[in-house]
Amino acid sequence: MENVEIARLFNEYADLLEIRDENPFRVRSYRKAAQTVAGLSRPVAQLIATGEDLTALPGIGSSMAAHLKEIVETGSLSALGQMGQEFPETLTELMRLETLGPKKARKLYEELGIASVSELAAAIDAGKVEALPGFGKKTAAHLRRAISQSAQHMRRFLLADADQLIQPLLEHLRAGP
Repeated sequence: MENVEIARLFNEYADLLEIRDENPFRVRSYRKAAQTVAGLSRPVAQLIATGEDLTALPGIGSSMAAHLKEIVETGSLSALGQMGQEFPETLTELMRLETLGPKKARKLYEELGIASVSELAAAIDAGKVEALPGFGKKTAAHLRRAISQSAQHMRRFLLADADQLIQPLLEHLRAGP
């Protein structure tokens, strides 16, 4: 598993912790770990294989190091899977929209059952979102604009992320005839 994918799992877990209104320090620790992992020059799998001390990395404590080992060995984070049973996976997509934080995402989910961007777009068109307390016509318009912008940028990757993801494929192709 590449560093970018590990960082994505940590960020997704932090998003769900925020939606759940968990301790902000815990949320921040997962965000910091995601930043650290994404910024590493060597793959985490390589660090683990060589037996390096992961707790020497900034923002990585013993429990975070255990999570890193679990992700590298299994390809997933069991805590994320357990949290995923409480909330749909698509709920974190909502928080990637500009102007929509964890509290509003949770309110949309609890009040209207909205768990995905497509459901949000339909609810905006039906006028359900602006009727919610704490939302309004302005917020609905901002969300509509954020949905259209996210659709345009969905197919884009940062070059550094794409480079990390393509390296294993290139190695496999080079090893072939």
